Amino acid sequence: MSFLTAEEVDALLAAPNASRRWEGRRDRALITLAVQTGLRLSELIGLNNSDVQLDAGAHVSFPRFVGAVVTCFDN
Repeated sequence: MSFLTAEEVDALLAAPNASRRWEGRRDRALITLAVQTGLRLSELIGLNNSDVQLDAGAHVSFPRFVGAVVTCFDN
């Protein structure tokens, strides 16, 4: 298994066009979430608003999966 280098992550984060209204911001947010949490694509697209907590101790939780996986990420 290989991981992305810091340069590859920076290139991914720079790719979305933030000046393209909400689409660029959405794409950057999803890429950031994937990079910081290690979520798989199926987990990213299956997220609901209630799965993401943005207050103190921000995290993404998956209560519908057995084992209630919780992934924490930096604010």
